[in-house]
Amino acid sequence: MNYEKQFELLKEEIKELEEGKVKNSLTRLENILACLHNEFVVRREEKVRIRIDEHINQRISEIRSGKTVMTLGDVPKLVVHFIPFSAFEFEKLNYEIGLNFKNYQGFNLKPLYVAVGDGYNYRVDKDGVCAYKDLYGYSKLYSTGIFEAVELGMFSYNAIYSSLVETEILEALETYQKVLNKVEPKGNFLVSVQLLNIKEFPLIYRNEIGLDNSTKPYREEDLILRPIVLSSINDSADLAIKPMFDELWRAFGFTESKNYVNGEYVRDK
Repeated sequence: MNYEKQFELLKEEIKELEEGKVKNSLTRLENILACLHNEFVVRREEKVRIRIDEHINQRISEIRSGKTVMTLGDVPKLVVHFIPFSAFEFEKLNYEIGLNFKNYQGFNLKPLYVAVGDGYNYRVDKDGVCAYKDLYGYSKLYSTGIFEAVELGMFSYNAIYSSLVETEILEALETYQKVLNKVEPKGNFLVSVQLLNIKEFPLIYRNEIGLDNSTKPYREEDLILRPIVLSSINDSADLAIKPMFDELWRAFGFTESKNYVNGEYVRDK
């Protein structure tokens, strides 16, 4: 797009408005503003989404090949990403979201399946801070605001415990929201969840009388859930992430997550 030409046209139309030539100028103004909106907002967001998708695909490839903060092995994994669009707004820019890493222990960062105080380690590197525990996995918060978690412990039972998986993802997202609220970020955030190497795993869920039920085993190697976008860091995590959990359950033959009642998530006691 020739931006200079569009802005010259915009100035001309504003001048005609000042001279009282309202009808035609308003129509032309709408067209010019629509073009500029498409270029500066829509296409820019599309480019950001492409960069985010490329980043996630690259990280999945690196996680599979063992290029992570700890040795994981070729075992089933839950991979979670929370990504602010701002981290990829400008290509190849050394962008930082403004977090104070001197107080990283106040972030309450932990591996997904390890209770606070249960014992895990921290590591700081050039990219941010990581909480990790052998045989469980890690959670890492980057200076760009990106959160990445790779979890092994929940899948060590050769099954997908729905309440456990969903609750841990939700709690991680809520913790992330609290941490990033310290810097009041603007713009959209993407949530990505991928279940790797889960072939033959059933989904375990609790029925109406409190007993665990098991579905038929999953027949594919991976379950890649479609990402969701939060329009604000303050969006309700429970409501925002429901379509992703519904998709997880549909992969096992259900219409939606059974852990929601009247649209609200019921945490496992």
